[in-house]
Amino acid sequence: MSRAIAALAACLLFSGVVLAGCGGGDDQGTTAGSGTEAVTSGDGQAESGSGGEPSGGGSGEPVKQTSITKTEFVAKAKVLCDTQRQQLNAELRRSLKGGQGSQQTAPEEALLQAAEDLVAPAMEAEAEGLRALGAPAGDVKQVEAVVAALEAIAAKGREDPAGLVANTDAFAKAQILAREYGIGGCGRTI
Repeated sequence: MSRAIAALAACLLFSGVVLAGCGGGDDQGTTAGSGTEAVTSGDGQAESGSGGEPSGGGSGEPVKQTSITKTEFVAKAKVLCDTQRQQLNAELRRSLKGGQGSQQTAPEEALLQAAEDLVAPAMEAEAEGLRALGAPAGDVKQVEAVVAALEAIAAKGREDPAGLVANTDAFAKAQILAREYGIGGCGRTI
């Protein structure tokens, strides 16, 4: 019974993440006024457009323009994010399944722990991977906005796991920005 409860809780609490990433299925189009606009600071770096929230707990290094083409960047970013998501899913299944015994952690506590210990590092790894790729010429602001949104998820998961589980807006922002740039698999947990 407790295994079923944990599975149901995981589905319910992380379903917002999936739903936030779902849509027309064509990785095209945006919703006006979605609140995902990147704001640039005086030094040209993208910052969170969410009313002063920190951009995340990442390295703080800006995304640098490189000689990578957008086609190459998109292909590499998709592989990076898909690989990270598959690894995260395996770890989440193992973590949530492994805690099912008579004296084990409650499903809600297990999810909070997973948000902090698994989801936050996974989003940080995606951000770092994208940063390491560099940005195609002219696309630094867009890539930096995706990186900042991923870092915001990681920071939220570390600082307020309950808030991250309860409110998937951070995931929605990262997914929208990634999808707009053509790397729709980034910022997803499922």
